[in-house]
Amino acid sequence: MFKRTTILGLLMLVFALQLQAQHYNIVKFGVREGLLHSLVTGIAQDKRGDIWMSTGGGLCRFNGVEYSYITTRDGLNFTRLTCVATDDDDNVWVGSSKGINFIQGNTILSINSKSIESEILTIVSAGNSSVWVVTNDGLFKIHYTGVDFIVSKVSIPLFQSSEVAQIFQDRVLSNFILRTSSGKVYFGNNGVLYLIRNNSAEQILLPDGILANSGKELIDGSILLGTNKGFFRFNGNSLNRLDLPLSANIDIKDFCVDGNRLWALGKELSNGDTFNLYALDLTNQKYFHRISKENGLTEEPSQVFLDHECNLWAISNNGVFLIKGNAFTAYTIADGLVGNKVWGLNKSSDGILWVGTIGEGMSVIKDGKTYNYTKSNGLPDNYVGKIYQTKQGDVLIGTSNAGLNRAIYGDDLSAIRFERLPLLSGVRFRIDDILEDNSGNLWVASSKGLFYSKNKRLFSRMPLHSSDTGELFVQKLLLDTARNELWIGTRYSGVFILKENNVRRFTPIDSTEEISSLVMDNERNIWIGTRNKGVFRWDYSAIRQFSEKDGLVSNLTYILYPDSRNNLWIGSNLGLDRIDLGALSRNEKNYIRHYGSDEGLVDLETNLNGVIDDELGFLLSTNGGLLKYEQDADKLNGVPPKVRITGLKLRSQKADWSQYSSGVDVWNGLPDKLRLKYNQNHLTFEFVGVSFRNPRMVQYSWKLDGFDDKWISSENRQAIYSNLPPGKYVFKLKAANSDLFWSDEVESMSFIILPPFWATWWFRILSVLIIAFAIYMYILTRIRGLREKQKELESLVSIRTAELREQFRIVDEKNKQILDSLNYAKFLQSAILRSVEDIKENFADAFVFYKPKDFVSGDFYWFSRYNNLSVFAVADCTGHGVPGAIISVICESSLRQAVLGCMYENPAKILEYTNKYVIDTFSQTNKDIHDGMEIALCTFNHQTNELTYCGAKLGVYLFANNSFLKLKPSIQRIGWDRSPIKFENQTLVLDSGSMIYMFTDGFGDQFDYKSKEKFSSARLRKLLETNAKLSAEKQHNILEKEFDGWKGDNEQIDDVLVLGIKF
Repeated sequence: MFKRTTILGLLMLVFALQLQAQHYNIVKFGVREGLLHSLVTGIAQDKRGDIWMSTGGGLCRFNGVEYSYITTRDGLNFTRLTCVATDDDDNVWVGSSKGINFIQGNTILSINSKSIESEILTIVSAGNSSVWVVTNDGLFKIHYTGVDFIVSKVSIPLFQSSEVAQIFQDRVLSNFILRTSSGKVYFGNNGVLYLIRNNSAEQILLPDGILANSGKELIDGSILLGTNKGFFRFNGNSLNRLDLPLSANIDIKDFCVDGNRLWALGKELSNGDTFNLYALDLTNQKYFHRISKENGLTEEPSQVFLDHECNLWAISNNGVFLIKGNAFTAYTIADGLVGNKVWGLNKSSDGILWVGTIGEGMSVIKDGKTYNYTKSNGLPDNYVGKIYQTKQGDVLIGTSNAGLNRAIYGDDLSAIRFERLPLLSGVRFRIDDILEDNSGNLWVASSKGLFYSKNKRLFSRMPLHSSDTGELFVQKLLLDTARNELWIGTRYSGVFILKENNVRRFTPIDSTEEISSLVMDNERNIWIGTRNKGVFRWDYSAIRQFSEKDGLVSNLTYILYPDSRNNLWIGSNLGLDRIDLGALSRNEKNYIRHYGSDEGLVDLETNLNGVIDDELGFLLSTNGGLLKYEQDADKLNGVPPKVRITGLKLRSQKADWSQYSSGVDVWNGLPDKLRLKYNQNHLTFEFVGVSFRNPRMVQYSWKLDGFDDKWISSENRQAIYSNLPPGKYVFKLKAANSDLFWSDEVESMSFIILPPFWATWWFRILSVLIIAFAIYMYILTRIRGLREKQKELESLVSIRTAELREQFRIVDEKNKQILDSLNYAKFLQSAILRSVEDIKENFADAFVFYKPKDFVSGDFYWFSRYNNLSVFAVADCTGHGVPGAIISVICESSLRQAVLGCMYENPAKILEYTNKYVIDTFSQTNKDIHDGMEIALCTFNHQTNELTYCGAKLGVYLFANNSFLKLKPSIQRIGWDRSPIKFENQTLVLDSGSMIYMFTDGFGDQFDYKSKEKFSSARLRKLLETNAKLSAEKQHNILEKEFDGWKGDNEQIDDVLVLGIKF
């Protein structure tokens, strides 16, 4: 692929970059991902949404989340399967090398008929409980009556049987069956086409040399045939070549139809024997995409299939591929680019695409060829962040270390020269933006300020304020032609506006804000991207901020791009967000859509200046290559998930529901007319919403009529109900896909929990009668008893005395057991607390002053490290003693789960997830619980010395550079109420020797034994500040001495915890 030529000691790399050399959003499923066997021979989808795959080792069933398997151990007649299909009744038919298997729920039958005991080649539905079957012996129709199978053979005059392959993977797949909406059946046999009528076949003559390999029905009722020479349309009488010139050179073996889009499997007649996938369009002759081993596939496909969401599946001899659309495709080093960290972009008027990178050079692309330049062959700098073409046609190259340069070139793009323009000649500085105004003046944004030139040769600096001495980092420019204003975004000094040589500060934006992008939308609103506060919109009357709180994936913005369809694209370090400006103006709720790796982004990190228009959409710079976006290929998934209940558990265990119901569903085992006893009231509903486009983002909503007052929404696939009272219930379920299209139909299941016998009406009447009789008998025996009691009293006194002595002994023993239990609980709680020595091993020094009020505590501290990231926290849970300890265990478990889920990063996200997990735990009861915790949480990057803090009611104190400052927390508590909470991070870079303190309120709330005055947090802060330079051990001893002296003989009123860490 690479051709190297040495010219005057310089290295020039030239690559061929064809249209097809791009990488698609393809997911591969293999044995590692859950397939039973890597060889996949057939694929089908049932009405429940599940994908069925026949493999070399058995049958796989996949719902997008989990697999289940059927093998010879379950009743299949052979392990080597050849094909799979479903009939109109949703029964599953599976072909093997030894005949056919029929699956109806948990019933698996093998068809005992000598006529179809050979290898099964193809199966297609023929109606209710019926299929068409192709074997090496001919074409058959099979119908299941509910008792047995009726097999009838179709007479094919010139049937060509396929030769038996030497190895299973090489079997011939040259037969197809097409059943049309009008009831006609077409059969393709090794290229020959037949019309099937009344168990006989009528051959349809094709032009000489044309072999029909596959067929599908189009919307207009005509038949589209895939042949060895492209596509032909058959209307029942005549056969005409489809007007798609690019497909005429393809030997098409299989294809799928998605509206006007065609997905074909075949090989190019002029390009060997490699099978590829091709995308074509019935309404656009120029639309053509090839997907092959060079750009996403790792194996040659053998069959294609469209699921209910129009996702394309391609099976192969080594796994299954799921193509989730081609809205985003990527060009990388593998396609000829000089590097993957793409930065500056421009497409000049002569059709040349200029692609700059971060430290890897620049690629120049034209007419399918790429010419790569680095410092070794003449490029002034390998960091190219801005490429701009002037109105005169000059291409200017802005670099990070070599200033501003002009590209000098002719027809030979392998000999481009670069001339540095006289802008701060000899000075190393960075160019971030270039712009030409209405008067032809050239404006240059740089790390040394703002410059302009009237003749493109002589440059002058434009100071932005009185103290601007040339060190102001100008990063972005925007020209408002209607107002003749130049907007200027700076790295650390906010936004300025230049008009008629007068500069004014744009005051709605903070003067220290870091600006990354400036654009104007179609309504002439100004959008301002920042590095830490998201995006601002200025409509010349008010400023509005859009951040993570509003749905953006990140507040770190690199790119803003308004497209032609009234959308604003926001590129960040975590992917793309698209704001529908029309929906925003209509105050619709869901106006932001996120694009990440599941949507086709090869890398989530976008780069400054990295977006330009493209005829189909736009080109985007990422750290994973050049990304191409096609607007017409980006469609909302308007197909809701196929939602269903997959299981029901009793007391968290599987149950035989047949003994509690009138019947059980054969597919999922769910009971019908379920009736349970009063103590069988702990139920777990399991469910799934089948959406293969983005299964991780499926959302669920459920409600138990008779118990829940409102719908419960979650991404969990379980709904747990415990202690259900007797009554009638209906469990209702619905789901939404990643684009928030909810299922119209609500899956439901009804059941009854019967009352206990003592709660029934007949038992209550009987109880009244028994009680009346008992009272009567009691009165009769009372008198007799009183007389006898007199005699017994004297003997009872002596007996009671002995019993009291025994009871005192038992009480003493129980007290000892309780004390032992509390000591053991204290030991268990201490087990979750890391030792201070563990913390010291990761920092310069540390101490923990920990003094529970009781045996166990509601306060806890937490520490863990993963690679270069350490996470530590101090938390104060509701209450103290045993109740506080129980809450602390719940909160610590939720915190641990959140830290792992967030990969030890982003304390704000960690607290949000912790809050969600705590709420989920408490929400399992009907009671309105107001328990939770206050917490101060920090992450520390040992490599960059960055400390990121986020707190819920608990702040932290930092001693650095002889200053003692407080990082303020959020006013919200964790788990206090069920509404979602958003937190914000605070990030500092720490110097060596800095000291951080985190503590709960127990120390400050302790009363003095003399004055009854509280110690107070202010006094504690002063104590810490005074001794901050001492060693951690000395600080610990001082705190202990001060606390004990202050408390004296008084009772300790709360748990006490102080954590100090030196960096």
